[in-house]
Amino acid sequence: MADQPTHHAILVGINAYPDRPLRGCVRDVQKIKTLLQHRTVPIDIKIFTATQTETGIEEDAAHWPTYNNVTTAFREVTAAAKAGDCVYIHFSGHGTRMEPASEFSNEATGDLALALLHGQDASKIRPLGGHRFALALNAMVTKGLIVTLVLDCCFAASIYRLERTNVRFMPHDSEIFVIDDDEPNEATEDTPSGYRDVSMQPSWLIDPNGYAILAACGPHEEATEIIQAGVEHGALSFFLSRSLRDFGMNKRHRDIFYRLSPSFKVNALEQTPALYGNKNQEFFGPHTLATTRPVIPAFKSGQSLVLQAGQAHGLREGDDFILYPSGVVDHNDALHDNTVTARLSTLGPLTSLLQLMDGTPLKETNCVAEPQTKDCFHDFAISLSDKITTPDEWLAAFRRYSLAVYRASDNRSSSFSVEVVDNEYKIYKAGRELDNLPILQRSTASPEDIAALLEHIVRYEFVKTLANNSPSPSFQSSFDVNIITRSRARFVPNTAVQVIQDATNKYMFELVLQNNSSKELYLHVFSLGPFWQVDNVFCGSAVIPPLDESQGFTGKFSYCYEPPDVF
Repeated sequence: MADQPTHHAILVGINAYPDRPLRGCVRDVQKIKTLLQHRTVPIDIKIFTATQTETGIEEDAAHWPTYNNVTTAFREVTAAAKAGDCVYIHFSGHGTRMEPASEFSNEATGDLALALLHGQDASKIRPLGGHRFALALNAMVTKGLIVTLVLDCCFAASIYRLERTNVRFMPHDSEIFVIDDDEPNEATEDTPSGYRDVSMQPSWLIDPNGYAILAACGPHEEATEIIQAGVEHGALSFFLSRSLRDFGMNKRHRDIFYRLSPSFKVNALEQTPALYGNKNQEFFGPHTLATTRPVIPAFKSGQSLVLQAGQAHGLREGDDFILYPSGVVDHNDALHDNTVTARLSTLGPLTSLLQLMDGTPLKETNCVAEPQTKDCFHDFAISLSDKITTPDEWLAAFRRYSLAVYRASDNRSSSFSVEVVDNEYKIYKAGRELDNLPILQRSTASPEDIAALLEHIVRYEFVKTLANNSPSPSFQSSFDVNIITRSRARFVPNTAVQVIQDATNKYMFELVLQNNSSKELYLHVFSLGPFWQVDNVFCGSAVIPPLDESQGFTGKFSYCYEPPDVF
């Protein structure tokens, strides 16, 4: 039992498709396998590959990436793994799209699916996706497994017309596609109680906190193969394996993602990787990254240094950052030897430009930026009670969190105040004590503790005020968005929505977005909770392509909110 593995990997790479074969998929998963084998912990690795030769598929049939082999591997890993075990699934091959098959399907794009091989000679395709794939993943999540899913494929039907052999999409072809007749239809299968009513890309995300998906691109983009050292690789697999090699696997998903994503911009690839799910979950083991502040990807573009964040993210000109190479690990001494300072010089809506300080050159093409100051927090000044006996220590602690703080005796206007009441510290807003805060005993709560708590509160308050105060008419006309209650009352933006909480109802209200434009729209929905938390409801973003009946794009997105989603 001591040698029973706690880490499991299912690797699928398919070059030998009966139509539109690929070249780099087998190499992708073999590189990942090599990385996994260098880890010190025992790992149960199941790898399924298909390499085309003149006489057929090179590998033994027991290791072909067929529908039966791959789904059997899912069941075996789910049965063998224990709660807390890590599961890594990597798919490199063609993606495809299926017609919506259940009430949980994404009506905007259809169900996204993996194109697996089928038949004794693997001459057919049997897609795995939608509801059935969600059930397989949900079984792992329900058991308490920590799941990472990497998808180096795409689902964009539009690229089929480009006739490019390096694009990883396979359109549905009735001559080679097999749809089950011997199993229950996906639309009629019973849905487990743990299946959340979520509609997003990918549509398999059941419990966003249970696992994470790293996808090569959005549903409207191309996932391509690139050539490095004369051989083909999937772009996502190549940059991911390089990041894991240099940066290590015991990291949070978001940290790995932020370090690989600039590579797509630097190499001018027309695809944007996406991360869904629990971004703070470890990638393949307990994370060791010590950084507590969020980091933002940055990259060189000609003579400019581009930061992948802007006004929509709460940044302002003059904000300061430290930069370090994307491959540097926090506990590595190289972190301190390679950091440089920069200041936001040109603020844009979604991206900005940084200016290096002190003339320090930046040798790296890709780096991450760690915020040191946030001017937007200064909109919410804080006053400290004159009863605090070590004000200088408190002022220094608050300023380390970019908070604007003053002594009460300064008589300056403030949004919040920290008061001393008997043996406690209490936080007030407009003379009223804030609810749902921990008890802050003077004997145990340090200035650092209070500053960290107030940074959390100020961030919450800032998000409440975040708005586009000067939207262009063309942008405003590009979409219609409404909230529809169970009684079918319709609410437009900037109106208060009146709903009745009833746990017996499946949902409280529905968010509906219609894309009226000829471009893709990206939808982010945040829930501001009663405990001062800001939650990304989708744990990612929803992409709504424009209406295109030939591709199955409806241009319409809808999401039904359950009480736990909002309160």
